[in-house]
Amino acid sequence: MLNKKRFLITTSDEATWKLDCPIIFLAEWCCKYDRKQLWESLDYVIAEPYGLNVSQQDLDRDEILVLEKKLFPFFCELINQYHNTNYSIKFWKIVLGHWFRLTLTQLLFRTKVIKQCLQNHNISGCISYSYDRYKITPVFTEEIIDDRLFEPWRENILNTKILNLLDETNFPIEYIQFNNNDKCNQNLDRKNISDKNKTILSLIKLYKNLSKKFVKNTDALIINTYLPLLEEIKLELSLGQIPQLWKYKDKISSYSQIKNLKTDNDERDKLTKDFESESNNYFEKIVTKLLFQLLPKIYLEGLEELTKIVNNQPWPTSPKFIFTSNEFFDNDIFKLWSAFKTEEGTKYFIGQHGNNYGTKRNTAPRIEEIIPYKFITWGWTSQSSRFVPGFIFKNEKKKYKFNPKGGLLLIETCYTKHNSTFDERYQYLKYLDDQIKFVSCLTNDQRNKLTIRLMPEYLITRWAVRKRWFDFDPKLNIENGTANISKLISQNRLVIHSYDSTGMLETLSRNIPTISFWLNCYDHILDEAKPFYKLLVDVGIVHFSSESAAEKINEVWDNIDDWWNRSDVQKARKLYCAQYAKTSNNPISELKEILLS
Repeated sequence: MLNKKRFLITTSDEATWKLDCPIIFLAEWCCKYDRKQLWESLDYVIAEPYGLNVSQQDLDRDEILVLEKKLFPFFCELINQYHNTNYSIKFWKIVLGHWFRLTLTQLLFRTKVIKQCLQNHNISGCISYSYDRYKITPVFTEEIIDDRLFEPWRENILNTKILNLLDETNFPIEYIQFNNNDKCNQNLDRKNISDKNKTILSLIKLYKNLSKKFVKNTDALIINTYLPLLEEIKLELSLGQIPQLWKYKDKISSYSQIKNLKTDNDERDKLTKDFESESNNYFEKIVTKLLFQLLPKIYLEGLEELTKIVNNQPWPTSPKFIFTSNEFFDNDIFKLWSAFKTEEGTKYFIGQHGNNYGTKRNTAPRIEEIIPYKFITWGWTSQSSRFVPGFIFKNEKKKYKFNPKGGLLLIETCYTKHNSTFDERYQYLKYLDDQIKFVSCLTNDQRNKLTIRLMPEYLITRWAVRKRWFDFDPKLNIENGTANISKLISQNRLVIHSYDSTGMLETLSRNIPTISFWLNCYDHILDEAKPFYKLLVDVGIVHFSSESAAEKINEVWDNIDDWWNRSDVQKARKLYCAQYAKTSNNPISELKEILLS
């Protein structure tokens, strides 16, 4: 333990900081980039990041799965008792499975990063907002799932709850009043909508109002499948039903009767008392004390209202099947409706949602891989019969163009949710530093022809991404994530994916010249997937450092075609895509056969 006493700061909320003494930040994400003029002048240190070692990640992941298996059935039993229902474990897994696992994961990470800090440093005290037990109880699932909604003041309170449950907390906590007027929820829908898009949305709304009059009770519910819109329409037509475009829907947060739900403190206290564990495992005790404080109101106090909303949806009453690739995660209306229908015997299909399925370490089995009748992959197979190999849903028949004499397109990611047992936010900050290092390695000609495409979500996150780029080079061409990606690709000779992304699968499957790079080599990749990635590494498509990626660009820049069309490069691309980004010449007939099986 370091001897110098330091005041603990657990979030970036400066109202909870103390500036007149030595301080320790719980993690680097407490220090906002656009506020460094404040914190850089302080006597501070930053606690060590937690869980970056792969073996520790394996241990933590196992702990999560063991605890989930132990606690989830009893948790469901208590929820059933509260509602006087008898729904199955699978029913509640569809409804609450993602929230339950993600909450366990977040609590484990927060608990262990705090515990590590207390064990390694001499803490003099900290500041917390005063709170009642249910101050941070979310209304909707997305409030605790989405990092953009789980604001620093909420983090501060949750971290304090954990501190108060740890034996290592032997310092005073000063409580200050919480001012609601100073804390406003972030808005996830801040994008400006163009006149053209407003017109399109109006036409879609008009079509929806007309088409829903033709819904048959036995129609399949096909919603947000990841298929291109035209292909989704073709799929519905092939099934003999009028296309419904269900993907264009209202959010549950728009319902005022849900937003204003009051917390039933007494009942939650009783549920917590019943749920509390007598285990000697300190983390299990923390989980059982906090889980009912973090359960969204929509599933306790608001389930009756949510059921009414679900029953008023214009969806088929006896669907032949359900198929989605996106709505299973945080769409509270869809999840409850799907759970009801699954209980009645409807087959539930879930399609692969982007990359990292079948390749990413410490994620399987995901909840969406457990709950459906069948899980449709983008090509890979599993020993379980539940997994059905399909194709990359975003595959389109039209040929994507690129300009062999064009520029360089760098596609960025954005941190929006914490769903790992290790410090992903620390890694994201290192990622941002690495992006700047990559651009600094480019030639002047390449940098002048460079377009950096940000994810649209960067506007509503706390990472000051655009400012970081312009502090490095104010002349850079930054695209805010609103331009059509196909058009951007057509203007460039080479697409650079700066992380292991869905975009990489899309450009590789479409035979677009592609280079990808990321830190930590194969650490995030399953052993069985590594040989396929090695194929891409060996031919210079995938790199494990920004310098290596830049060197490859310098090597092939003047004649991309010669490199990209080499037999070894094309062979590696095809073998990798056959496994993880398979294309289909007859996507609708292939998908229809799976869905009607």
